[in-house]
Amino acid sequence: MNLLFVGLFLIYSNSFSQKKPYNPSIKYTSEQLKEDFQVFRYKLENNLANLYLYNTEQRIDFVFDSLYQNINQPMTDMEFYAYISQTISIIKDGHNFLYPDPVVTHYFNQRSKFIPYHLTWINDKLMVDKQCTPDSSVIIGSEILEINGLDSKYIFNELLRRQVRDGYNETYPIWILNHYFREYYSYIFGHPETFNIKYKTTTGEIKTVVVDGLTKENMVCYLGSSLYPDLKKEKGVEYQFDESIKTGFLKVKSFDRSMYRKKFHQQYQSEIRKAFYEIKRDNVETLVLDLRNNQGGNFEYGQFLLSFLLREPFHLIEQTKAVKGYNQNRLKKGICYGTKLTKIKRNAYHGKLYVLINGGCFSNCGIVVSDLSFYNRGILIGEETGGNKAILSGNVGFESVTVLPNTSIHCDPVNHQIQVNSKIENNGHGTLPNYLITPTLTDIINKNDVVKNFVYKMILEGN
Repeated sequence: MNLLFVGLFLIYSNSFSQKKPYNPSIKYTSEQLKEDFQVFRYKLENNLANLYLYNTEQRIDFVFDSLYQNINQPMTDMEFYAYISQTISIIKDGHNFLYPDPVVTHYFNQRSKFIPYHLTWINDKLMVDKQCTPDSSVIIGSEILEINGLDSKYIFNELLRRQVRDGYNETYPIWILNHYFREYYSYIFGHPETFNIKYKTTTGEIKTVVVDGLTKENMVCYLGSSLYPDLKKEKGVEYQFDESIKTGFLKVKSFDRSMYRKKFHQQYQSEIRKAFYEIKRDNVETLVLDLRNNQGGNFEYGQFLLSFLLREPFHLIEQTKAVKGYNQNRLKKGICYGTKLTKIKRNAYHGKLYVLINGGCFSNCGIVVSDLSFYNRGILIGEETGGNKAILSGNVGFESVTVLPNTSIHCDPVNHQIQVNSKIENNGHGTLPNYLITPTLTDIINKNDVVKNFVYKMILEGN
């Protein structure tokens, strides 16, 4: 399961049929919670390839032991989720997913109140970039200082330390929260009927107001559109040509096979072949490849794209290692399609290349960008990628979801470690851009694409 699916799950889980009545006030005994924790721990120790990549076994054992020993009172399923999800940022594996039962999210999405704003964390501040309520007390551009008596920095840090990330990368978990803040806020802080908000106005005044929470349905009715317009775009692969500057623009939104089948209704390989046929036909002098927000997917899709861009045969990844039981030598060499030597296509593009990246470039997209950087192919513009450039984890051929027996929380640790390239040092970060370009709040509000504007300027100046 990639994070794009998790995001869609958070938003659209109304489509899941309820398997059982859900009561959010039910508390599980400490014995039931300890049983769930033991299953959770066993699953991580026996299935998560990168469990000890960034912390020692002794450190991880200490965390597990401490959490287990402190389960000494009843909790609801969401309280338990908040409790065990503290492990995520300690383990630091981007594919170590943990999320509530779909029944739970279905229940909340239908019945519960959410904070009626879209919030963005920018320059260490929690800012309002969209109102989803007719209450105009807190306008777009305001800085949120407190929510229900809690400092916004405390709130964001509590959410941040429960988000997946590869190593020490923070562009990815921040990207997640900037897309799905209201969902993750509700997971940890609940669904209050009202929100007591202390905020700073656009003119610098400090004010406090009580705002009613709204259901998602009510927010959509107010906006007259989806809460998540980015997920409504129609094409996964899209090519355009600007004759005036002899520049092609190729956007690839995903490498996920199921997304092309179920959402984009495109055949990925055919669309990529068509795009590069048109790139050659148009005598493109400069190509801008936009990979921002691409959450990864199938190895062969990333491999296929690179075969039209690189200048020599390549390996998408170098090797994989699979978990083979819980023992001292728990990782053994695995087999993966992505390790094969791939030849360059006859009509590959060898001209000037710009690649647009951000924290949403994750998993297989992070691998593709890492390869482009390693082979010195293209100028990278934007932000550090979310996916690790050297070592990450992933599912190779199967899903591994486990449902905890009492709370029904889902955990999905993956059992393959993927080494992209042993010549690249694993410093716990993604690929850095050649030019760091980040939008301001004004850019976000006005939908001003500063990264693409920067590229236009470079092209016009002949850089």
